[in-house]
Amino acid sequence: MKEVNTDEHCGTKLRFDAVDNENNLDCGTSPLQGDVVLQIPLTKISPNPKQPRRYFKEDLLLDLCNSIKETGVLTPITVREKKGDADAAYEIIFGERRFRACRMAGKEYIPAIIKNIDDNEAAAQAAIENLQRQDLIFIDEMETVVSSYKRLGSSEAAGLELARDRKTVDRYRKIHLAIHLNEDFEQMIEKDAFKITYTVANNFAEIAANVNRLKKGSAVERRAYVQIIAKINKAIDTNDCKDKKGGLEKSLGSIRSLLGLKPKKKEPSHNNDLIVETDNDLTLRIRIKKTTTPPENATDIVDSIRKFIAAAGLTL
Repeated sequence: MKEVNTDEHCGTKLRFDAVDNENNLDCGTSPLQGDVVLQIPLTKISPNPKQPRRYFKEDLLLDLCNSIKETGVLTPITVREKKGDADAAYEIIFGERRFRACRMAGKEYIPAIIKNIDDNEAAAQAAIENLQRQDLIFIDEMETVVSSYKRLGSSEAAGLELARDRKTVDRYRKIHLAIHLNEDFEQMIEKDAFKITYTVANNFAEIAANVNRLKKGSAVERRAYVQIIAKINKAIDTNDCKDKKGGLEKSLGSIRSLLGLKPKKKEPSHNNDLIVETDNDLTLRIRIKKTTTPPENATDIVDSIRKFIAAAGLTL
């Protein structure tokens, strides 16, 4: 970066002529050649209140803080002008982790690039940047996906924006709804969000959907509800979700059994199966044994399938 002149409000104005990829690069978004970088006071910047990412690992934040103390901020954050706020003139689009680390390091200024974009574009860019992060925990990923769905109005549109398929968006929405309908489960997540994997959250959602009725039931059912919540809290406090054999996932499995919820069985995969989907939303699985002699012409198999489907009164 090269100093080009001085700005009274923002301090030194710089022009970005190279891209740094050192350890304090906070995201996959890099400044473009010729971007003007301003040294903006931290007191003039505020995080985006609609940013779905809320959890930052303290150890990684401390590492970044130490790096900034030694080498400074190698890659500018990206902000936009914030209207109607006397205290903060700018709002963060990318780089909240660097912003937090700068405050921890006792810095007064941070290099920033100002972009002129509206609320919708800022939300879209923040969502896309979130899902590019390798250290994003599941809860923040789910909140990012659901936030995009609410803003765009459909699973298809959210999936297209975030490069996720519609079924993934719908699964995250279902988990999000079940968890946030129960304040006890919300508090569990707040307690230790870093332990909540997709599998754990999926179990949470199904358990929450089944214990809500107990919370509103008879005195006996309410006592059972309190006991179940206590068991889940104990599982979170004493187990690590990464311990597949004896950890949090196993504890949740025992609670599922207590509620009479059967474990989900994975359908075995057969490499020799031929999958055929019909326009009736029906999937047919036709198994070809390994000992079956392959036909000379592949159309023989297709003809057989068509005859089978026709006999069933279906259409391809």
